[in-house]
Amino acid sequence: MRRSPKTMVQFSRSCIAKCNFCCQPAFFGNVMQRSVDSIIAELKWVKELGFNEVFINDATFTYDHDWNKEIFNRMIDEKIDISWWCTTRSHCLDKELVDLMKKAGCHTIGVGFESAYDQVLKNIKKGVRLDYIKNAVSMTREAGIDILLFCVVGFLGETKESMYKTIEFLKTLNASYITLGIAVPAPGTGFYRQMKEAGHLHHQKWDLYDPLKMPVYSYPDLSAEEIYDGAAYGLKQFYLRPSYIYDRIKSIENPAQFFRYVKNFGGFIKRYVRPKAAPRVRS
Repeated sequence: MRRSPKTMVQFSRSCIAKCNFCCQPAFFGNVMQRSVDSIIAELKWVKELGFNEVFINDATFTYDHDWNKEIFNRMIDEKIDISWWCTTRSHCLDKELVDLMKKAGCHTIGVGFESAYDQVLKNIKKGVRLDYIKNAVSMTREAGIDILLFCVVGFLGETKESMYKTIEFLKTLNASYITLGIAVPAPGTGFYRQMKEAGHLHHQKWDLYDPLKMPVYSYPDLSAEEIYDGAAYGLKQFYLRPSYIYDRIKSIENPAQFFRYVKNFGGFIKRYVRPKAAPRVRS
């Protein structure tokens, strides 16, 4: 968040991809989008209510560039003073669009990445290549936009070596932020059916099906504890680098942003910097 108060809006539903772990295609089917007029009217209404920032909660917001450009140009022309961020896929970005997003108030783009291991990407039907990710990171940072990479450990095919490969790849990128959550086999998805049929699931206590908690499954050569500790290790490896900390300090624009960074960093230290999160992925 850059400005407060903040709220959430949604301009399209579902996703153009068919990743087998994702709830979007499993729950919503094909993509549906709203009219540009209705979107602009809602943004103006949100501003009238007193909000200064929105998260555009679309799974792949930039899949239709003609639609996007009409939205962004209207936001610019009609001087809608709202900052915002969104999520999309790496191949759904190009320089012209990213530059226009910046002019329209975008400060961060979230991109699904999941893994740097080819077999895992094939298993989850992600349809992404590592060069797409590199290009997306480079483009957004050059435009003055932060990029958040959504990464996940624990999918079918994951090993200690593949987790380490993903972590090392992340450290080569100039990403602003990353997540490194635990893969969750949500009911209704192909991933859930695969895990259930293979007998990998430990239970069906749904409140524990959470990307921040211990996995509800394990593999013959990879335990739930190793997956959980691998995620914590990866986050420390990325966020505690001196070069990363220096990059974030340089990005500070005002005192409010500084204090948010301090608060978030304190929470990160409390949660992840602990003796049990050892680098087991190396062994």
